Amino acid sequence: MKNKLSPTQVEKVMRDNDFIVSMTDVKGRITYGNRIFIEFSGYSWQELAGVQHNIIRH
Repeated sequence: MKNKLSPTQVEKVMRDNDFIVSMTDVKGRITYGNRIFIEFSGYSWQELAGVQHNIIRH
């Protein structure tokens, strides 16, 4: 089981043509994130893969 991540408390401004894309499995664990998703999350892909998607807040 992976360690639980904490929200970063960091806000970022999106450009007009930034698209955040992520996918989860049926249990809500992150299975895919595009470059913008990973960049804006504040975590590395290794930290995000398999973690519950609700770690990402908006």
